[in-house]
Amino acid sequence: MEKEKLLSILLSLYFVLVVVTDFYYKYSVVNNIDLFRYSFLLKLIIGISLVSFSCFSLKLVDYKKTCVIFFLLVLCSIISIINIDERVRYSVLYIQGQYFFGIIVSFFFFKFYKKIVYKYLETTLEVILWINLVLIVVGSFYGTPLFKTYIHGTRFGYSGLFKSTSVATYFYMFGFILFFLKRKSKYNYLLLLNVIMALLFIGSKSSYLFLFLVTLFLIGKAILNTNRIKKLKLFFGFFVTISIVIAVVIFKVIISLNPVLKEVFETHGVVTAFFSYRDHLVTDVLLIVKEKYKLMNYLFGGIEHVPRLTEVAIIDLLITFGVVGGGLFGYIFVHNFPKIKKLEMKFMLCIIGLIIMLRGDFFYFPSVVYMALAIFALIVKAEEPNKMNLKMI
Repeated sequence: MEKEKLLSILLSLYFVLVVVTDFYYKYSVVNNIDLFRYSFLLKLIIGISLVSFSCFSLKLVDYKKTCVIFFLLVLCSIISIINIDERVRYSVLYIQGQYFFGIIVSFFFFKFYKKIVYKYLETTLEVILWINLVLIVVGSFYGTPLFKTYIHGTRFGYSGLFKSTSVATYFYMFGFILFFLKRKSKYNYLLLLNVIMALLFIGSKSSYLFLFLVTLFLIGKAILNTNRIKKLKLFFGFFVTISIVIAVVIFKVIISLNPVLKEVFETHGVVTAFFSYRDHLVTDVLLIVKEKYKLMNYLFGGIEHVPRLTEVAIIDLLITFGVVGGGLFGYIFVHNFPKIKKLEMKFMLCIIGLIIMLRGDFFYFPSVVYMALAIFALIVKAEEPNKMNLKMI
């Protein structure tokens, strides 16, 4: 138990340090100061710590398939960089390293969530939620650049401590699922309202899409639970139609209230406005792939040919590791994913999965993947309410 307590305190400390170092980086960007990037060093320490703990705590023979697949993924990475220009080799290794960090963190939280004393991580999360809500409110009242989601430009959004849209959006989406699951106490209801308010203030289309789809699901489920619907097909047809109409109206309102999105919408259309130019990035990358890729690039990746990632998860994964490496990466993640029992949780996680597929910025963003999966571990554990290390709900 002492070992598990120390691990839990360490994970909570890492959680705080991820937030602090990211805010430190955000501060340097806002004030145009060239500061040392402590966040990179922290992520390196976290990765080494989690690998070490996993190696010493697990019987690796029980996970030999995952170990073999991981070794093959490393081999794919080596093959992909053997013959590339040395000037871009470091950049390629850096991006691949971020993906490996994502796999390490995923495996750790998927396999060790039962061994963590969760009161430390939960308390840490709650404190950050309250502090960040204050910063978001202050930022929205005074227009404080340091607390804005979009530092450059006039687009609306306040994320407080968090350095990017992705970090804030995934942090609060996973937070929503956790406190929705634990909403039986008044305090957890307050935390849920905290999360909803933050999702509205972040200003990202992903946060609005998440709230919209979750709301539709809960309304539809509540109606069906009344057992008054006799013609299910007719009901679903009507419900989907109304939902689409409401979605179009909300999207138009968001566009009209945001000068940046409005200009993109009027210039390039609804698809580009929704994807924030990701559709253009995908088109450009596909043209480069068609022109420059060789067989080895298709199999093991050819990220050196691409000026930047598309921020669409599947495409970026294939660019980085190719068909072979991308398949191995996906297998490790899916094979070790814990079972989710509750229908609401499955649906909400599917929404997040859809958003990841559409916008990316998850597996290769170390801050995102660590904080999101730490909260995910709390979610999985919250489905086991009788365990001693779960705070009473």
